Amino acid sequence: MPYDAKNIECDIDFESTLGHLQGVIASNAGYKFIFGGDFNVSKDANTLHTVLLRSFCSSNDIMWLDSVADTNVNYSYHVKKSNHFSVIDHILCSSQLFTDETSIEILPDGDNPSDHYAILCRLNIFTPDTISSSKPKQNSKLQWDKANLCTYRSNVDHEHNCNRF
Repeated sequence: MPYDAKNIECDIDFESTLGHLQGVIASNAGYKFIFGGDFNVSKDANTLHTVLLRSFCSSNDIMWLDSVADTNVNYSYHVKKSNHFSVIDHILCSSQLFTDETSIEILPDGDNPSDHYAILCRLNIFTPDTISSSKPKQNSKLQWDKANLCTYRSNVDHEHNCNRF
């Protein structure tokens, strides 16, 4: 996610990125989601970006899984030179995926050249016996601007002539 440099351009970029995530959810209605990575916000901060991310999660029934973390490392981002440590990396998921067995663990690795630690997420996900019954009904949005109108017209004419309406 875009960094919060406390200017309008960064705010617009952050909100736009959330809009892209919202688009993924909207175009896959009925599915459950797991989002993870560098969100560049601390969950408890009182910033516009945190408020926007909280609102996105709330309106989509998404949980911040790092809130249930039980680990001896309390930061995921670190800059030792400036002595800066924070949790700006998160795992977010549809609330229906959360169970009592769900766990989050920050993995401090001395060999990791990044200034972000990896986060391990353990979920128990139960799937139905058959794949076909697990697919939700798709509420697709037709993209008429990308349609082949000649083919569409031909198919409609054919169906109409066969009285299949």
